[in-house]
Amino acid sequence: MATLDDKNSDCLVIFDLDGTLVNSSKQIEFCMNKTREDFGFSKLMPVDYLRLIGQPVESLISDLTLSQDKVKVIVAQFRFLLRETIVKCGVQCFDNVADAFRRLEGLGVKSAVATTKPTDLALLTISHSCLRNFDIHVQGTDNFAPKPSPIVIEKILLKLQPKFALMVGDRIEDIEAAVKAGINSIGIAAGAHSFEELRKAGAIATFPDFASFSKTIHSDPKGFKEYFKK
Repeated sequence: MATLDDKNSDCLVIFDLDGTLVNSSKQIEFCMNKTREDFGFSKLMPVDYLRLIGQPVESLISDLTLSQDKVKVIVAQFRFLLRETIVKCGVQCFDNVADAFRRLEGLGVKSAVATTKPTDLALLTISHSCLRNFDIHVQGTDNFAPKPSPIVIEKILLKLQPKFALMVGDRIEDIEAAVKAGINSIGIAAGAHSFEELRKAGAIATFPDFASFSKTIHSDPKGFKEYFKK
């Protein structure tokens, strides 16, 4: 692989969405708990959402014994309610997310999102967040295996053809998908998984939250580019 230098702009950072860029846990909790209650099921606790957000939406009803047809109906109702909530209330980004994207643009580094959400829902999420005005390639999980499968990352790499790519995510599935796709990854240990779990999964660096990661891009851009090296 070629060597990174100050003039190289063919770098791509691929971000997970929920739990990494956007703090969507309260919206997802509200919409899924309402959906569960509407169908006669008990709510999940906040700790359950912390553990499960970022996995396929079916994981939020995995405690229930349901037919596949029933699962599809519940998921469709949840997503309908979530879309309404996003449009009405917007989506909150974590601290320093917009600052990080501005800095990446200034460095000539491209950005993408690889999420377990369907692409259309991911685009809606971003368009109602602080990221709406950035040039971000968005790839959701549409009728193929979710992370830790590398497919969602591989589709981005195939589309954008970067020389260097880096994955940033808060779950071990993000890190494992990056390993399988042959790129480095950084873990954000602000959600379900700890520094140790993210490192064990293959992350080359970990941060306690997104703001800490953002500060690295601002304070040490040359050091940041070292993360791309294989």
